[in-house]
Amino acid sequence: ISINIDPYTQACPFLDEKEGCKIYPDRPTSCRLYPLARYVSKNEKGEKQEIFKIIRETHCKGHYEERPIKIKDYLIEQGLEPYLFYNDLWGEIVIKRKKIANTPLTGDVLDLIFLVAYDLPELRKSLKNGDLEDFPPVDPNLPDEKLLEVGLKYIKDVILSEKYLI
Repeated sequence: ISINIDPYTQACPFLDEKEGCKIYPDRPTSCRLYPLARYVSKNEKGEKQEIFKIIRETHCKGHYEERPIKIKDYLIEQGLEPYLFYNDLWGEIVIKRKKIANTPLTGDVLDLIFLVAYDLPELRKSLKNGDLEDFPPVDPNLPDEKLLEVGLKYIKDVILSEKYLI
């Protein structure tokens, strides 16, 4: 999923000159994180490491404010914890997919990935009907966030395994 930026103005389609951000409470990670860039990797022990860098752009008025803040506090203030958690889960899927990039995915597998990652109501129906034999045993009535977490791990560990690959 991506946002179509206006090619002429480079403006976000959700930004209104008078009202500001029209989706502020539901803004995506990139908007919450800005003006920080986040780099994630794993060390030799497999532990997550994060590096943050400041993106300095002249149009960002926040650089001119007298408001020192620690990165940890900024992340909390912007409500980023759940966003970064799910982004990291998705990142693991991307890394695993890159490792098997030369292996095509069937239409059925792509449909399954879409179902699990983007259509939780339909995923719940499939779980209640017993349509997903490899899905971990889980209560289909879990809260969305928990079901998404289980689903993303399922994509990484099951759907992108040899059983589903061509």
